Amino acid sequence: MGDTLNNLIKVTKPGGRLVFYGATRGNPTGFDGRRLFWNQIKMIGSTMGNDEDFGNMLEYVTKNKITPLIDQVFDLENSLEAFERMKEGKQTGKIVIRISQ
Repeated sequence: MGDTLNNLIKVTKPGGRLVFYGATRGNPTGFDGRRLFWNQIKMIGSTMGNDEDFGNMLEYVTKNKITPLIDQVFDLENSLEAFERMKEGKQTGKIVIRISQ
């Protein structure tokens, strides 16, 4: 979430929902509550649910052929670079660390 929270609120359509399941970017330093209230946006924090929820999610992802957006793949020896990229918020999608076999 981090400091991108207000940007997410700006692009969420009125009556929309923002769902968070982690805070890898930290806590936001500012919060535009008026825009959230004015547009009647719902914010939901989640711990990802239970085993049944996870099974239902896997079924949904498989049925609808949903694939993750991969930003970049790093070899294990370059994992520090991967974490720096994530820390700086430069990625769009998931960062993958590959273990060579």
